[in-house]
Amino acid sequence: MQPMNHLPKIALIGRANVGKSTLFNTLAEQKKAIVSSIAGTTRDRNYAKINWRGRILEIIDTGGIYHGEEAELGEIHFNDHK
Repeated sequence: MQPMNHLPKIALIGRANVGKSTLFNTLAEQKKAIVSSIAGTTRDRNYAKINWRGRILEIIDTGGIYHGEEAELGEIHFNDHK
């Protein structure tokens, strides 16, 4: 198998609390990411190697993005502490 740093990568990004961690766990076929109805539960990235249709890929679960109250128009904040 290829080393993780040479694998194609897919990052799951989007608004907070929309199911990124649930999708990550489903694709990884394990319960690696904590899933909660409380927004902001995922604070650090989660990584997993998956086999998608015969190809080995790395998927990355993120804490999501949000538009903060103090943000200027178009400014995006990443809710991810790594």
